[in-house]
Parts: sequence; C-alpha cells; structure tokens
Amino acid sequence: VEAERQRVSAEHDQISSRTVAEREKLKAERDEVTRQRQALAGDVKAAEEKLSSIATAAEAMTAKKKRLEVRLGPLLEQLRAVIEDDSEDEPQPVRRVDKKE
Repeated sequence: VEAERQRVSAEHDQISSRTVAEREKLKAERDEVTRQRQALAGDVKAAEEKLSSIATAAEAMTAKKKRLEVRLGPLLEQLRAVIEDDSEDEPQPVRRVDKKE
C-alpha cells in the first residue's frame, strides 16, 4: 500500500511539475503576444499620425494651388491673348530690356 501511495504521489508530482511548466510556457507566450500587440499598436498610432500630417500638408498645398490659380489665372489669360495677338502680326525682333527700364 505504501509503495502504491508513493507511486501515485510521484505520478502526481510529475503531472504537477509538467502542468506548472506548461502554465509558465503559456504565460511567456501570452506575455510575448501582449508585447507584440503593444508594439503593433504603437506602429499603427505612428502611421496614423504620419497620415494625418500628410493629409494636412496636402490640404495646405491644395489651398495654396487654388490661391495661385486665382492670382495667376488673369495673368495667364493676358499672356495667352498677347501670344495670340503676336502670332497674327509679323515677327518682331527680340529687344533686350535693361533693368533700368
């Protein structure tokens, strides 16, 4: 009976130590997954901030383009009109313009 009790006790200890080892292994795996998840969350946040700054820059550039179009639009139309008028006339020699003029 005593031998059987010791055998059962030894089996119990062996199972218990395996269970503890498996539990520790699972805890380590869970901790690693948690660390990876946190790292990915940080990467996602950084990417979202970068996209936000790109979107802000794009909006600013679009607004600047519109302002330039408003300011330069009439000048471009005048230039086109001058080019069209000049093309109808005889070619004129190019005249050098001094900075004083």
